[in-house]
Amino acid sequence: SSILKIDIAEGITAIGDSAFYRCDAVTELSIPSTLISFGSNHFWRSPHLAKITVASDNPNYTVVDDVLFTKDMTELVLYTPMKAASEYTVPASVDTIDMWAFTSNSALEKLSIPAGTVSIDQNAFHACSKLSTIEIDPQNPNYSSVGAVLFDRSMSTLIRYPDWATTKSYVIPESVTAISDSAFFRSQLSHVTLSKGITSLSRQAFGWSDYLDSVTFSDQLAELNYGAFYYSSLAQPMDCRNVTSIESCVFYGTDLPSIVLSDKLTQIGWGAFNSCDMLTDIYYIGTPESWAATTIQGGNDPLLNANIHYIDTTKLHSITLTEPDGCTVSLSCPILAEGLTVTVYASFDEPGYDIDTINVDGVDIDGRSFTITKDHKVRVTKKKLYNTEIGGSCGAGVYWALTDNQRVLHIYGNGNMKNCDSLWPQYAEDIEKIIISPGVQSIGNGVFQGSRGWFSNVTTVILPESATIKPYAFSGCAHLADVYYLGSPESWDALKITDDNWPLTSATIHYLTAAGHCGDGVFWALERDGLLRVFGSGAVDDCSAADAVVPWADYADQITAVCIESGVTNVPAGTFSGCENLVSASVAPGVAADGAFKGCDLKMQSQIVALSQNEVRLRLAIAENTAVCAVIYDENGKMLACRYFAAGDAREADAVLTSVLAAGRVKLFTMDAQAAPSAPALAIEIPADGGAG
Repeated sequence: SSILKIDIAEGITAIGDSAFYRCDAVTELSIPSTLISFGSNHFWRSPHLAKITVASDNPNYTVVDDVLFTKDMTELVLYTPMKAASEYTVPASVDTIDMWAFTSNSALEKLSIPAGTVSIDQNAFHACSKLSTIEIDPQNPNYSSVGAVLFDRSMSTLIRYPDWATTKSYVIPESVTAISDSAFFRSQLSHVTLSKGITSLSRQAFGWSDYLDSVTFSDQLAELNYGAFYYSSLAQPMDCRNVTSIESCVFYGTDLPSIVLSDKLTQIGWGAFNSCDMLTDIYYIGTPESWAATTIQGGNDPLLNANIHYIDTTKLHSITLTEPDGCTVSLSCPILAEGLTVTVYASFDEPGYDIDTINVDGVDIDGRSFTITKDHKVRVTKKKLYNTEIGGSCGAGVYWALTDNQRVLHIYGNGNMKNCDSLWPQYAEDIEKIIISPGVQSIGNGVFQGSRGWFSNVTTVILPESATIKPYAFSGCAHLADVYYLGSPESWDALKITDDNWPLTSATIHYLTAAGHCGDGVFWALERDGLLRVFGSGAVDDCSAADAVVPWADYADQITAVCIESGVTNVPAGTFSGCENLVSASVAPGVAADGAFKGCDLKMQSQIVALSQNEVRLRLAIAENTAVCAVIYDENGKMLACRYFAAGDAREADAVLTSVLAAGRVKLFTMDAQAAPSAPALAIEIPADGGAG
């Protein structure tokens, strides 16, 4: 990654394949007169390559307008990734476009290919982030295109779907009867509908498709070839009732939760369901005897360990769905048989939404699942949880949203997260806090691992007791300081967190009694020592109406201290009036909280009014017969300094801090004014970096 220029010396005649692979920073390439073979697969990870020079007397290669060709101009070898043109026409002499030829160019929008170009490598246009149009000459005997999707001349074979396209869904044209191997490799699609004429899914057709949730099959699809969905993030149930053959590694490493199979199926190849950790249910149209007669090769333990439901097709029912605009409802059961339990999922056109209510036959149900007893009518409504334009799905029924200038990542919904680390790589370094809501049942393998973006600024994680934690889930959060866990020490220990999630075990664990929403993008968390934290981005809901109830009402008598963190904009008057045991409060700078503590018998209230590397300036309001002790600790909990404030009226006071502030913490303790400062009672904690106010 530190190589900026590659100068191939005179005398070198050949360069092997992949010789310069992962030279991420290279900007220049110089080719001598003696080079006659350049190999392939060199610069598909070199987005900064801007200049190519070739010795004028080289008999095999030439450069024209920053594009590398063979000397006779029949083969286009490499289009410079940094070439700034928005349009390009391939010369009429070119009959071959090489592998990775246009890779990683971020300026090209339209590419014109002549009639004489009869060979185009399937990966020629990998990661051309703006390429929206590939225009094929109508006289070309081998190729045609729609947008940037490449087909054969008759549009009966889909050769390559653009991996750079950000469209979420795609319907394959009805003319298509075949898909080339790896046609959708690493695509960003979340849903694909196959045409009716496709009877066989090619090798690795959807391999490594990190965003893929579901694929709709036609009744004619019979064969799934090697690795068709290999390591894709497939997270929705699959209906394969007409499939007769599943070859090796078809669903290897996917997040597939359930699948419909039938007695038409004769064989399942080695590892077809290997590493399908989410697979729980098999719905089999057939008898136990026909299932036992199916040839199942090794490496399919997740399939063999799943619950098998034998389906009586004489007892199938229908479900009529009513869904709000901008919402698509799906069901966990791909087949609707009497007696089965079905879970309702939804996907949303805009980020920040979740299911609000699920009404089955006129009755709102608790939770998201119900048992099929007849034909049902299901009505779903949605609700907006976060005001954001950044978010999406990260599993069946699980969603993500970024708020607070991309500093806070919310994971919410009901279900399992995908095993995938490519959902938010471009935001990874901005994220400071990860909030995972109750209802999320598992945190996927490697989701915050960092192989596609380091989560180096994450300092706080909030975890529900409902979630299990998979390997390497948080291994990229190297600076994680605090974990707020909605559960007991016993349930935390029961998670048996392994060394690959070392940031979790190295952080300070705070055990929560309860937590939840208290506004649009605002949350509350009650620690077991009585400290209520209010955090997020936005205003706390106004609960002053006669029929309104604050969300922590059931725990009000347990609240002894309140910390309102930065990011919260407004706390209405009387918000904490029901907290009879509240004795101390801290408000971050910029938070409007006038009257929020009306009716509370506070002994101390503080607000940061200035914060720098060397000092924190607090405004303290200290009740009569009460004193406050400010204690400064280092990151290991060792006390560095202490300052004592006597009782009195509101004031500004400087806590005693020097350069240790960046690595330390300030804790404020209240005590009886007559007590010794060395014996305080815990009231509140203020991180010294000011992030929580």
